[in-house]
Amino acid sequence: MNVSSEKINVLCATDDKYAPYCGIMLTSLFECNKDCRFIVFVFVDGCFSEANHKKFKKLEQRYDCEVNLVTIDDRLLEKCPVNKQRNVGNHEWVSKPTYYRLLSSEILPEEIQKVIYLDCDIAVVGDIKPLWNTDISGKAMAGVVDCDEEKNRIRLGLPSQYTYVNAGMALYNLEYWRQHSISTRFFEFIREHEEELLLMDQDVVNGVLCDKMILVSERYNFQVAFFVKRFWKSYPEDFRQRLLKENKEISIVHYVGEMKPWDFKYYGFPYYEIWNKNRKKSFWKQSHITSPFGSYIRFLLKRVLCSTSLKRKRQSIWVVIPENKFCFA
Repeated sequence: MNVSSEKINVLCATDDKYAPYCGIMLTSLFECNKDCRFIVFVFVDGCFSEANHKKFKKLEQRYDCEVNLVTIDDRLLEKCPVNKQRNVGNHEWVSKPTYYRLLSSEILPEEIQKVIYLDCDIAVVGDIKPLWNTDISGKAMAGVVDCDEEKNRIRLGLPSQYTYVNAGMALYNLEYWRQHSISTRFFEFIREHEEELLLMDQDVVNGVLCDKMILVSERYNFQVAFFVKRFWKSYPEDFRQRLLKENKEISIVHYVGEMKPWDFKYYGFPYYEIWNKNRKKSFWKQSHITSPFGSYIRFLLKRVLCSTSLKRKRQSIWVVIPENKFCFA
């Protein structure tokens, strides 16, 4: 196996609660890109457990990569809105680490001039070298259109010539950020628009960088919600056809929305199996039960006895799409 001589910089952020899912995401990245050399930066909070710390360092040994855990002082983000504030609605999974990426250019070493940011609710299923090699000269970032692009763009008041992107995957040009004091502008935007922020850091990134980004293929942030019926029906036909094509060549799956693959209720939904496969390969094999044990047992019985019911529920939510090796169990 030929290993690329160029190192790929990757950034993610988590607290101790989400650490297992961050670790599973990184496992998928390393498993699908064994010909690459990675330098990973994991921004963590001050309550990160020693047990999770050790597991992240074990990734270095298994995959011959570099994993740097960087503790962020939450006092730097005191004025950033999080869950339980009135404008957040039902986004109860939002916490301070979602804003850590906004500090990237200030905290990462000067020699790190660009980095791929990946959310914890992601599974990497293909080659990311083409993404890494995207030319972002003179731009702040590269990203993928959001599954609810039009609604979010209008809500944030962005001009129609710009595109609202999903922030779960992004290629950041940190050299540009430093030259143009982008981190400072992020926090200025938060102060000026705090009451308008619904999708937190994603709104901030789009509000500041909408005219300084380029779009890349949906395969690098293939959001499962693309195939939710209520979204699918709103898409123009040319975009639908593009999604059907990209569905066959996905590199990164993003489990956007409130329900995540580690929730037992997600079983049987799109791309569940690829996430579960990486869970089993990771150092966090047991990190799957997020509901009371009794509920999980009932789910197991339902899975065995009521597969027809499960299929009907799936069909009520998702559009029928050409299946591939990742999509449905």
